Amino acid sequence: VANKLKEKGVWLTAIRPPTVPFNTARLRVTLSSAHQAEDIKQLVDSLVECL
Repeated sequence: VANKLKEKGVWLTAIRPPTVPFNTARLRVTLSSAHQAEDIKQLVDSLVECL
């Protein structure tokens, strides 16, 4: 999913074992005050499409 999102211009980190327990991989999303509402909309739309 992280690679699909990267192709769409959404950069986030995939957290995988052994950092987290097996079958609990997750995506780390980091937002800042520099992000605009449109950036967050793109993130949400891309997550819906890729998940």
